[in-house]
Amino acid sequence: MTVEEIEIIVTAKVEEALKEFEKFLPAIKEVMKQAQEAFSKVDMKEFQKNINQSFMLVKKQLANLKKSSENNQIKIKITNAEAIKQIRQVKKELDALYKQHTARRYKHKK
Repeated sequence: MTVEEIEIIVTAKVEEALKEFEKFLPAIKEVMKQAQEAFSKVDMKEFQKNINQSFMLVKKQLANLKKSSENNQIKIKITNAEAIKQIRQVKKELDALYKQHTARRYKHKK
């Protein structure tokens, strides 16, 4: 195949693609026109107001989430402190039982 033959084939394919595109062009223009009309009907002040309200709501929810998280951290610390107290108490009781057991063994050996 020569360069001229390839050029003829490529030119024919490009022309065919352009014809197909021209068939779709009116529909594309109509959709663009509808989109422009829809955007022109948008009340930007109302849109901005809604965005600001949404932003404030999100900001408030984030603050609530942060406060809730802090409260949960406090509860965890309290729970940990209580657990440490309970563990110390159990250790004291075990030590006392061990001393009693040792004392009984000592008495039996005498």
